[in-house]
Amino acid sequence: MAEGFQRFGHLADTSHHATILAGKGFTQSFKMEYENKYQQQIPTSKYECLLFDVDDTLYPLSSGLSVQCTKNIREYMVNELQIEESKVPEMCAQLYKDYGTTMAGLRPLGYDFDYDEYHSIVHGRLPYEYLKPDPVLRTLLHSLPYRKVIFSNANEAHVAEVLHRRGLEDCFEDVICFESLNPKNQNTNSDIPKSSVTGYDDVSECAIVLRCKSHRL
Repeated sequence: MAEGFQRFGHLADTSHHATILAGKGFTQSFKMEYENKYQQQIPTSKYECLLFDVDDTLYPLSSGLSVQCTKNIREYMVNELQIEESKVPEMCAQLYKDYGTTMAGLRPLGYDFDYDEYHSIVHGRLPYEYLKPDPVLRTLLHSLPYRKVIFSNANEAHVAEVLHRRGLEDCFEDVICFESLNPKNQNTNSDIPKSSVTGYDDVSECAIVLRCKSHRL
């Protein structure tokens, strides 16, 4: 199963090569080959929906967004939270391990910050201009005969921008992001923001998470 995840996780990179082939007249045969390949990997009787990660899955790692996101997180911790710069890399790694995201682990350590401001700095400054429309990936997603749901630890604006830049807005039935996991009007005794879909009713029947690499958000 891990091998299957890896192949799906590289959908964005595959589509890049398909775009090159398209100019040589091979679009139709390439599309049919990959549609058949990915459809055969999913037992039709087993799953009701597919849960897609956004970052480094719906766009290639080579876009540079992942590297810039990590840089923005570290700069936020240094400039806004006054954390010693030399301690930030190790701290990020440990918080990601313990809490799932860096942001989720900062609150329990006593750091008080505004989530919207955090997202505006960490995601709002990403080089989205490097993301280009991918019609082959769009066709491939539409060919999968399952309900498709987006999941991201990032905010709604980030997800919307990625989907828009990639031309994938109409490929998914629902989006689960920071705001859906942490509604502002929700009464909770925990200061730790949720960063997992565990227990989220709308995706209780989703059996596949398609992701290439996790972000330390």
